[in-house]
Amino acid sequence: MNKHVILIFLLVCIYTLAFGQDQKYLVGGALGTSFENEKTIDSDVIDSKQTNFAITGLFGYFITNRFVLGTELTFEITKTNNKGVNPSETKSLDYVFSPFLRYYFNQAFIQAQGNFGKSDYSHNGDLYFLNDYYDINVENIHNIFGWGAGIGYDFNITNKLLLEPIIKYNSNKHTDKVDDFDLKRNGLSLHVGLVFKL
Repeated sequence: MNKHVILIFLLVCIYTLAFGQDQKYLVGGALGTSFENEKTIDSDVIDSKQTNFAITGLFGYFITNRFVLGTELTFEITKTNNKGVNPSETKSLDYVFSPFLRYYFNQAFIQAQGNFGKSDYSHNGDLYFLNDYYDINVENIHNIFGWGAGIGYDFNITNKLLLEPIIKYNSNKHTDKVDDFDLKRNGLSLHVGLVFKL
């Protein structure tokens, strides 16, 4: 009997989320990847290109019919392979908090955001110096500060459930105060997710 009550309750909640009429909030999540350029600032390290994978959660509030104020929480995994005189491999796990403002043109929208967070950064490589190679391993935590802008579209699956692709341009600076090392990442990202209007 209790199982039936729980099942009915869950079905009612799902139906309410999918077909209810109040639509003041956005709640959802997305998967994404990006294609970025990475370079050090004030350094001779060769620029590199890398791709990554990201999982993002989203919460927003309609302050008017067209404006949404909200935030995204992103977990991002990045791996970079540099080839050349000094070959190396870089890995990072980024945790990013992004407050945003979104404006809707019917179902299409534009979005501007700030990016703040931390990055667990590791670098393994070979340094060629005086006709010899030296193995270098560095692990550190970087602070992330940057901005992003994007354009997206909401496809209605139901009255409240949306399929939401968004393309963004992000420019983030990774700063290591201990070793005085700055890294800059610029590039485009594509995210596709499901969003509820509540």
